Order: sequence, then structure tokens, then C-alpha cells
Amino acid sequence: LGWSPDIVHCNDWMTSLIPLYLKTTYKKDPVFKDAKSVFTVYNNEFLDKFEGNLVEKAKMLDIDDEMLKELKSNDFSGFVKLGMEYADTVVRSDEDFSDNLNGLFKEYASRKRLSQVAADENLLSSYQALYDELSH
Repeated sequence: LGWSPDIVHCNDWMTSLIPLYLKTTYKKDPVFKDAKSVFTVYNNEFLDKFEGNLVEKAKMLDIDDEMLKELKSNDFSGFVKLGMEYADTVVRSDEDFSDNLNGLFKEYASRKRLSQVAADENLLSSYQALYDELSH
């Protein structure tokens, strides 16, 4: 990279492993050691299941099976739960989510702060405020 990011913004389920990797495998890497993560969830839930052992596929240095327990479900929800668990903050992108996702948000919000950034004329300033809060 040639520079160290202050914030790594992860967009949706397919990036859900990144917050975990930043807190484990890359925590001593000079490029990522101080980086905070934002995990944004979008309303694109799917019901298909993944094949194979996701826990084994996702393992890296400094990660044990317990940290990857959410992936045992082999589904969308497992990825979202994992991203939410390890991100420094979670952003809810929309208000119209499935009952399943609303349940995940409710569970998360009972333990940690959940942010919502509306896609309106304040989008950029809302994200800037969130980034500023994380950086300090």
C-alpha cells in the first residue's frame, strides 16, 4: 500500500472475515496494526447454504475454531454475525430488512453500538462523522 489505513470499510457479507483478520492475523502488521473496521450490512440476504467446511477454509494465523463458530451454519447469517462480532462498528444501510436480519441487528445492538447511515443528502457528512469518531 505504501500507507496505513485508519479505517477499513467492509461492505456486506462477503467481506465479513476482514474485521476478524485485522484483529488477529494482521494485528501486528505495521500497515494494519492501528486500523479500525466498519462493517456495513445491506439488505441482500440469501437462503442458499455454502458447501464444505468454512471454518477450515477461513482459518489463518492466530484464529481458532471458536472465533469462527458463526460460520458453522454455512449461510448468509453466519457471515453477517461474524462480521458484526469483530468489526469496530456496524452500519445498518437500510431500514427495510428481513425479520432474520432485524433479529441479528437487535441482538448486536443489545451488546454494541449500531450505526445507521441513510442514503440521503447527508450521506458523506454522516460517514465522515462516523470515521472521525472511530479515528479518535
